[in-house]
Order: sequence, then C-alpha cells, then structure tokens
Amino acid sequence: MNKRSDHEFIATMSLAVGLALAGCAGEAPPPETAPRTAATPTATPAPSGPAPGAAAATDRAAGQFARMDRDADASVTADEHEADALAMFATMDADGDGNVTAAEMDASQQALDGDARMTSAEKIAVIDGDGDGVLSATEHAAGASAMFVRMDTDHDNLLSAAELEAGHDAILGAEAPPVDELP
Repeated sequence: MNKRSDHEFIATMSLAVGLALAGCAGEAPPPETAPRTAATPTATPAPSGPAPGAAAATDRAAGQFARMDRDADASVTADEHEADALAMFATMDADGDGNVTAAEMDASQQALDGDARMTSAEKIAVIDGDGDGVLSATEHAAGASAMFVRMDTDHDNLLSAAELEAGHDAILGAEAPPVDELP
C-alpha cells in the first residue's frame, strides 16, 4: 500500500471502531404486551419517515455527542474526542491488560450505550492493524484519531452533532466491507 492508502485505511478502520465503540450496545425491543388477534387482510400504506431503529440511532448519537462535548459548546474538539475514546477503551479493557477482545467489548456494550449494527468482532476487525483479532490501545487510539478526521467533513477541526451522527451511520448503517477491501 502507498502512504495515502495506508492513511485512508486507518481512517476507515478508525471510524468503524470508534463508531462501534461509541455505540456498541443495542437495546432489545420491549416485549409485546397486547395479545395477537387474527387480522382482516387490508391494504397497508407504505411506511413513511425514518427506517425502524433510526430514532434509536439518532438518540444514541445525541447522547454520545453530549457525553463528548465536555464544555457544552455544541461541538466536539479532537481533544474531547480523544478523551472520550480513552475512557471508552478503559471501560472495555476489563482485565486492564491494554487490549480489548470481542468478549470484553460485548460485555461493555450496555455501559457504553453501544450500537449493535455490527458485532464486536466486526468492529475490532475494522481497525485491527495486525489482524490478531484483539484491539490494542495503540490501534484504538489511531482508529479514533482517523475517525475524527474522517467525520470532520467541513475540515474545521470540530465535530458537529450532524457530523458525528453521519459518521456513525456511514460505517454502522450499512454492512462494513471486509478489511482487505477497504481503500
């Protein structure tokens, strides 16, 4: 790979992992409380508005943005993003060995208000630079940094709530390509 491809690869991987880590835990839908009855066949209008789960993803992104925006100025700086990534890694690294396994990431998802659009193993694979299936602190930090750069679409060195949400959706909203197919 050339130097630019390496940076693009790291940025893509970082975005995926950061997004994955920022939203690793999906919530189960509430149990059905009303009994089912036989329905009379009728025409069903096409759904309008956001896809199912979109509101939850938007709420999750808003909560993550509020957590990262430590000075409450309606933007997230690279330093705020880095601090959140460090805290996230510390939460996931349950045994304190400086590495996060898929099992550790799975176990931390509720505490991190994670996003279940990708499995923990898939999220790790996106930025697992050495391909060992484990996320090191260095890989996570590089991924978070590259993710910030990729999400900052207006290049003002700040993330807006819209940039953060769009960045998460870009990676988690669709099936992630295999690592060897990323630019």
